[in-house]
Amino acid sequence: MRFKRIMAWMLCGLMLLSAIACGKSGEQTESTTTAAQNDVTTAPAGGDETDAPEETGPVLDEWGREVIEDDVPEDLNFNGATLNILARSDAKNRWRVDFYAPEINGDVLNDAVYNRNALISDRLNISFSVREEDGRYDVFTSYANIITAAYQSGSHEFDLVGSYSLYGAQYATQGYFYNVLDLHQDHHLNLDQIWWNQSLREDLTIADRLYMLVGDMNTTTLTRMMAIFFNQKTVSEVYKDLDLYQVVNDGKWTMDYLAELINEGWQDLNGNGTADDTDFYGLVTVAPSEAYDSVCAGMEIEMMERDDKGEWIFTGNTELLVDKVQKAVNLYHAGNNATRFYSMDPCVTKFAEDGSHFLLITLDKAMEDILGNMKADYGVLPLPKYNEEQEMYHTIPQDAFNMIHVMGDIQDPAMVSAALELMCAESYKTVTPELFNEVLKYRYMRDDASGQMLDHLRAGLRMDFATINTRSLAGAGQWFRNQVNGSKASAANGAASSLKAQTRVWENALKKLVDSYEKLS
Repeated sequence: MRFKRIMAWMLCGLMLLSAIACGKSGEQTESTTTAAQNDVTTAPAGGDETDAPEETGPVLDEWGREVIEDDVPEDLNFNGATLNILARSDAKNRWRVDFYAPEINGDVLNDAVYNRNALISDRLNISFSVREEDGRYDVFTSYANIITAAYQSGSHEFDLVGSYSLYGAQYATQGYFYNVLDLHQDHHLNLDQIWWNQSLREDLTIADRLYMLVGDMNTTTLTRMMAIFFNQKTVSEVYKDLDLYQVVNDGKWTMDYLAELINEGWQDLNGNGTADDTDFYGLVTVAPSEAYDSVCAGMEIEMMERDDKGEWIFTGNTELLVDKVQKAVNLYHAGNNATRFYSMDPCVTKFAEDGSHFLLITLDKAMEDILGNMKADYGVLPLPKYNEEQEMYHTIPQDAFNMIHVMGDIQDPAMVSAALELMCAESYKTVTPELFNEVLKYRYMRDDASGQMLDHLRAGLRMDFATINTRSLAGAGQWFRNQVNGSKASAANGAASSLKAQTRVWENALKKLVDSYEKLS
């Protein structure tokens, strides 16, 4: 396939480590080079080039990435033990596929996960047993109660559980989960490997304890990346010579640029003088997460950061935070040029039926029928930056993505750690590149340039301490969304006052969170 063929010579600055291993700063940690660089031959000064030994560099896989082997011992045999998993279910099977696929069905992602687990089952001599339960946001308390009951009963019912990231983190303080740093230290989990998200590991380690993981097995961190789709037909009709891909590559794709493009985008198609669902818009999206959390991440907003001692503190740059709020407010509240839906399909349908120039939504919508059946071609862009001085484009996975937890009462840490390590190692080797290169970049993009834009998304994928822990931090991670959602044309005074009022509350909540971790054994 064409993306496999071109990956070997693409610049590796765009082939960073797998998306779920990208840190929030977007720094490269994967030691890959282009195939051309790896094939150079060197000779000592003054020597004969033909006599010099060839230096080939690291071995690359078919996607141009360095081949990295796991260090799980090859002779492990767990004699038919069962790895018991609690996985979230939904009608589209988006969440369970991180953990398992029940059978081969011809779908690339499904079959890659099935083959991954079959390989692990054979290598370790284990079987997989998966219980699926509804783990959506509106019923997550019931899902969490299953975890609580299993732990408190001493039934050892589950080894691994997946959780809705925004809600699962709060249960880490309950003592139900295993400190995975102990599995890293004493067993077969190697959290230093490229297939583990190092940013999340660093940010969510508190008091030498870590109860949540994200790695290459978390396909939802790729499919749920927030991005901007644009209607190539309607945009070209209004901006005839505009090359949005070049705008991105030139570093000029900013909040102000997007706001200017959608200025006067609203068209009152039914002539009633009121903005409603029948009209044309510059931008459509879904509130609150896609609409507000996305631009928060795109502008590199962090409510909390580590100080010089490694302790978490409130960021405290009120002037900068307020200005970023104001840019988002300008985008969403200046006139009727942007509108927010409160359900997904009507929003995507509006865009697909040429009802808006832009759509801010999760990337996996490209894999579904509404956009799949769209007659006009769409393009995909990263989220806009705060300003041109910001070095990178950033995005986040929408907050429904899976977190991995190891239950605190596991009976065989060696088996669980080996299986979990291989689930991510083998995903790095096969699942992630198949999903990213063959499915997302190739099958569901309408042009090659959009596929290249996905590299910007992947390189800038970030996760945030305050956002993931927001329910334990008095809502600090959702302060930005609340400010933008509730504001009108001017937000500066309200945002500044809110920061002043909330700082002490957040600091107290942060201290309580750290104290609760320190008390866990």
